[in-house]
Amino acid sequence: MDSILYKIDKLLIGEDVFNEGTVRYVAPRDLPDWVQRVLKGKKIGKDVAVEIGDRVVTSGNWHDANVMDVYLYDRGKVAHQMAIGGQSPWDSGKEAQVKKGFETTLNKEKMILITNTYPKTAKLYVHPDAMIKALDEPKQQLTPEEYMVLAITRGLKAAYGGGYPRKEASAEYGIDYETVKAQLISKGMLNRAGAINKEGKNALASAFDNAFIDYSSIAKKYGMKSKKWG
Repeated sequence: MDSILYKIDKLLIGEDVFNEGTVRYVAPRDLPDWVQRVLKGKKIGKDVAVEIGDRVVTSGNWHDANVMDVYLYDRGKVAHQMAIGGQSPWDSGKEAQVKKGFETTLNKEKMILITNTYPKTAKLYVHPDAMIKALDEPKQQLTPEEYMVLAITRGLKAAYGGGYPRKEASAEYGIDYETVKAQLISKGMLNRAGAINKEGKNALASAFDNAFIDYSSIAKKYGMKSKKWG
């Protein structure tokens, strides 16, 4: 079968125990061939979320403008079910199940890929036993200030309404935004334009089990005080 390849595996160095729902972000080119074939021509953003666990639980298709596609890979074969819009009395049995939300278990031979058009996303669900772990690349450690700037970059615009939210939020905690941004660019966590990339998102997900963590929560974890709120 297609396995999850080295470029995914090296994101998980040292994670000998997978928590249910561990998520990492991966470029489509680093995914198994069958996933690349499915995603070809789809607009899904730059990265695919890969969730590692032994089961899949979905909330269904909740938006009338969304087209949800579910692909089940099992021993080399791919089954597909599309769900367009919200629930309708005219839905087929399988489409109704996808729209309502479903739960299923995974094994090392079985993966599920779900794509959405609103918002444009793709998520691959993989069992831990399907991972081939690499052992020759250590994790890169970041400072609390670097984690803060990653979360600030993920959550705030660079410029808005005549102000500079990222610089202002950093300064609130005594962080020189430009200096730390340069450090993160050199470490490959931000791209050259200063936008967070999959490596940056994975650093947050690995450290806090949440790539969308708010910077104030990171500040609280590390005992960093706000100059504005104390």
